[in-house]
Amino acid sequence: MRRVKRLSVFSSALVGALMSVALVSCHDNDTVSPEIVINPLDKVAYFVSGFVTEESGPISGVTVTINNKKMVTGNTGYYEFEFPKTGTYPVNFSKDGYIDVDGSCVIPSDAKSQTYFGLNQMMKQQSPPVTIPANEDFVMQDATETGSNTTVELPAGAVDKDVQASLTEFIPGVGSMEGKLPLFVFDAQPSMQFNIPATIKYDGSKMHGVLFGNVKHVVLNKNGEWEEKGEVKLDPSTGMYEAPLDGFSVHGFVMSVPSSVLTNNMTETIHSVEVNNLGSMTSKTATVAGTQRMGWELTDDFENSVKTQFADKTAEQIASIITEIEISLKMMVGTAPGIVETEILREVSVSGDASLLVNFVANIEIHTYPSLAFILEDGNEFITDVSIKKYVGVTLDQKLTLGSSHTDHSGGGIQ
Repeated sequence: MRRVKRLSVFSSALVGALMSVALVSCHDNDTVSPEIVINPLDKVAYFVSGFVTEESGPISGVTVTINNKKMVTGNTGYYEFEFPKTGTYPVNFSKDGYIDVDGSCVIPSDAKSQTYFGLNQMMKQQSPPVTIPANEDFVMQDATETGSNTTVELPAGAVDKDVQASLTEFIPGVGSMEGKLPLFVFDAQPSMQFNIPATIKYDGSKMHGVLFGNVKHVVLNKNGEWEEKGEVKLDPSTGMYEAPLDGFSVHGFVMSVPSSVLTNNMTETIHSVEVNNLGSMTSKTATVAGTQRMGWELTDDFENSVKTQFADKTAEQIASIITEIEISLKMMVGTAPGIVETEILREVSVSGDASLLVNFVANIEIHTYPSLAFILEDGNEFITDVSIKKYVGVTLDQKLTLGSSHTDHSGGGIQ
């Protein structure tokens, strides 16, 4: 009996020990780990977006093509593309009844992932065709609603027979006229050669009292390159520019300028959104909304330097000088001066027991065009550096903070 009793005691002790182990084991299995998810903002991606406009507002129905990807603009004129890597991509904007615009966009090799690069473009409706008579002198203009300072004077016999043709000034695509500050660019259709040279004239008397010096006549050749045709004559007393024209194609009067110099870059946090999921072991999905700024404007430093240089002129005269410089830069930058904003909506996923802070950080560049020469209405030339402030994109910069339930929790945030 004693042996049986000892066995019973031992058996009871063993059962108790096993139950203790089981209880501890069950307790350990009840510990909940945070749900881990992949955040869409972790994907390596770059975006190109912008607005297509004309003088009267946005344009719908424009086919935007970037590196063989296509989309059509809606009522706001907005478009957006996603790319998996950096690089320089060809861009085309087209719509029936408008002049096609070609340009390029650059996503720098050192660009941060999840950056939106702004690329706005202005377009122009094609001017209605007119009949060029074969046996009469004829003066031709851009007949679009916004009018034109450009005329083409064709002598009798310039064409063999009566021809339907159009002349349309337009704004070239971004990146298509590097090193050239356009006075104007026009598309003359159909492409043809004249029997007798015509004369192209541009009336600069309407240019707010500012004229360009050292202007060249250029034509877009079959390879898509700007080819210099010769000097453009300027009569400072009338503000009239003129040059011979041997045929119809895409032409421009431009001032050769050094390439712009990136003199400064900076960032500016426009908006911040936090998705706080600390303390919850399940993941969370949310939509974050922020702002992208696009466009350009003359820097305050430049405007102040103009006021200093022309202290003897009235405020109205100085404003006219600045306006004409802005008009000229519009032709080179691809859109009118001004900063526009658009909303960016992105879905994010946050793991359990974590918090995600998304900063919408604007990327700003200061570009300087050195030693631009202008002629004032009094005949005096002034040379100046022109600086512009460009909002080139916005980066979605994220900061993840992990709660104490994460095994790799270190008490701080993870960038």
